Amino acid sequence: MTVRPLLLEGMTGQGSHPVTPGRPWLIGRGASADITIPDSAVSRHHAEVELTAQGLRVRDLGSANGTFINGARVGEGHLRLGDTLTIGRPAFRLVDPAPTMRPSEAEEQRGWRNAVGADSSRTQPELLQQLLRLATTLSGSFALDPLCAQIVDLAFDVVTADRVALLVARGPDAALVPVRSRSRVGADAAVRVPRAIAGRAAGERRAVLTESALGDAALHSASVEAARVRSAIAVPLLAGDDAVVGVLYADRIAQLEPFTDGDAHAMLAFAGLAAVSLAKLELLESLERRRETQRNLERFLAPEVAAAIAAAEGPLAAGGDRRVVTILFSDIRDFTPLAESLPPDEVAALLTEYFTVMADLVFAHGGTLDKFLGDGLLAVWGAPLELVDASARAVAAARAMRSAVEELNRAWTSAGKPSLGVGYGLARGDVFAGRIGSEHRLDYTVIGDVVNVASRLCKVARAGEILLTGEVRADAPGVGALEHHPDAAIRGRTGAVEVWRG
Repeated sequence: MTVRPLLLEGMTGQGSHPVTPGRPWLIGRGASADITIPDSAVSRHHAEVELTAQGLRVRDLGSANGTFINGARVGEGHLRLGDTLTIGRPAFRLVDPAPTMRPSEAEEQRGWRNAVGADSSRTQPELLQQLLRLATTLSGSFALDPLCAQIVDLAFDVVTADRVALLVARGPDAALVPVRSRSRVGADAAVRVPRAIAGRAAGERRAVLTESALGDAALHSASVEAARVRSAIAVPLLAGDDAVVGVLYADRIAQLEPFTDGDAHAMLAFAGLAAVSLAKLELLESLERRRETQRNLERFLAPEVAAAIAAAEGPLAAGGDRRVVTILFSDIRDFTPLAESLPPDEVAALLTEYFTVMADLVFAHGGTLDKFLGDGLLAVWGAPLELVDASARAVAAARAMRSAVEELNRAWTSAGKPSLGVGYGLARGDVFAGRIGSEHRLDYTVIGDVVNVASRLCKVARAGEILLTGEVRADAPGVGALEHHPDAAIRGRTGAVEVWRG
């Protein structure tokens, strides 16, 4: 039994995610998940789903906030079409991304006539049964090349042609590009489709039928003459908004009997099914590209920020703009002597565990991870997306990082490992924020004097101390009591910088 791909359609603003058969799909907040849900109620590895003949199998992975099917918490269960899946807090409905239309529905949408031409050898029920069989076959293709091959191969059975070709619309001008063809006559070389015939089908959005292309002055061309085309059909493949996504072409060059009106109607109905399958596949591939983009962005962006950018049209380009942001620097105190006292693999393991926790906290508070600097970390709030509470989030993140370091130190000390002391510096001001680098590698970063101020405050801070500028304090009135710290002199700046301890 063929298991078709399905879609987890977001019900709470979390986007939609395709699930294809063949393997389990990991759902979680972390970047390593197949389906990333940027919500604090979602665990890093929350649940696992897999398509089966019975529906979508769901297994909770010991999540903190639970997995629910139709409102009931489950450890394991099955989701069927129309059911809801709640992951912690976000909810999704299981749907068919592009359910196969019944031929009668397809005809209604396209304005096709229900009656097959009187000169057709097939009755209406026979045609409908054939189309349903073809629709089932097309629904099993999950990649473009195999799907195009199936469309061309099946078209032979629809109209008994000598040659068939599929063209798809590509580029900003929607130019028709041949992608697949097949011939029963002579060598199975690429079929040259007469542009006069294919262009008319696309331009007029209707089937073009000629009983004798050689004798039709409106359709006669050099390619028609060269191939000695006797009879031909070209039908448009139309998307839901009636946009032309391609043209399906068939001709007879050896058979004397011309195509009939019934052949044209059958070909047009089949083209509707082919268009639905191509649109479904494009949706799945588009969502997969978006997910891959989001995974790459999550190297330095919070999951919800990465999701917003991945959902936007077009990739991030080089360059950027000026923004007002809040910067956080953190740095391990006396790291060099510590590193010299331990084997390199133990230093690497220590830093990996430390930075993993710190990066998660930056993301959990909506920040952008700019970079790791040896034993230091630079994070930003307010770029690439603006935040009305950037400073409050940054201060909360710094405090959470300080508490997390204390927990790590307790665990490390109990295991006989050294503990770490970390200082924190925060500043707010104008920066240039954007993607900078070479044509081969672009990294998102921020540049400006405020970065130097945050770095300087981080160096001044003692282990466990959070120092922030007056601008950060003014932008975050609700962060609780702050203690005034002696003003600091920053190289390159006139006058001292107002400093507070958080």
